[in-house]
Amino acid sequence: NTDSSFDTFAKDAIKYNIKIGAYFFSSAITKQEAIEEADYVLDIIKPYKITYPVVIDFEEISGDSYRQENLTTEELTDIIIAFCDKIEKAGYKPMIYSNLKGFVGRLDLTRLEKYEKWFAYYSDTPYFPYEFSIWQYTESAKLDGVSGNTIDLNISFKDYN
Repeated sequence: NTDSSFDTFAKDAIKYNIKIGAYFFSSAITKQEAIEEADYVLDIIKPYKITYPVVIDFEEISGDSYRQENLTTEELTDIIIAFCDKIEKAGYKPMIYSNLKGFVGRLDLTRLEKYEKWFAYYSDTPYFPYEFSIWQYTESAKLDGVSGNTIDLNISFKDYN
């Protein structure tokens, strides 16, 4: 599903000279489905100047079942590669988002070294034995104008132009 506010947010960000990327939560269970997901994302972002990465997110859904839960490490890694390669061939920078359990417990990271990582780890000091470009260090920040403590905060260690 497309975020119903994506067009508004993307247009406003561009209007105010804020760099944008795209983020997609994958449920693909085959390489073909991953390519279809990438095509879907590419169609949505086509009208916009995307400077930040196009990100695939995969992670377990805590307390519930999800389509990818029974995939092998090899199958899930193949799916991530299929998505990222399609994004890269379209001229964008692919990136993989997950947490420690997802990256280390579910993927063959030796096959994913060429792709940038966005690492979710909620602590003062990240622990991840691989290079990552963006660190999500909290999921519970407070922001004026937003109710609750539900804001993710991230640090990008790169400037994407």
